[in-house]
Amino acid sequence: MGTVYQWIQNLSVWLVLSAVILHLVPGKDYGKYVRFFSGMVLLLLFLEPMLKLTGTDGMITKLYEGNLAKEDQAEKELLQKLYESADLTEILSEEYQTSEEGADEKSQKKVSETQAVEVEEIRIE
Repeated sequence: MGTVYQWIQNLSVWLVLSAVILHLVPGKDYGKYVRFFSGMVLLLLFLEPMLKLTGTDGMITKLYEGNLAKEDQAEKELLQKLYESADLTEILSEEYQTSEEGADEKSQKKVSETQAVEVEEIRIE
């Protein structure tokens, strides 16, 4: 019986919330989109008990998460291809493009001097 009350509470809260949002939206242009979205959510709220009874409530979530994972993987592959095909020498400044050993040693020495840590005393207790 508690689940029925919870279901009715969810429906009533959503109806009140969607009415408030509909009144806060400026103009009638956006009102039709808000009504469409709230209608879709209301439809899902009405179907929720039937989905729980049939055991398909978690299936929708799994399908959605599976599609998100596929999209993420495709985006990562596209970014990897773009990264591999990019010519990074055009982006880097001339300081980093030099391949002379002397310039490389100078930059390493400069980095080591700026990041040097001097230890005055070490105590072991």
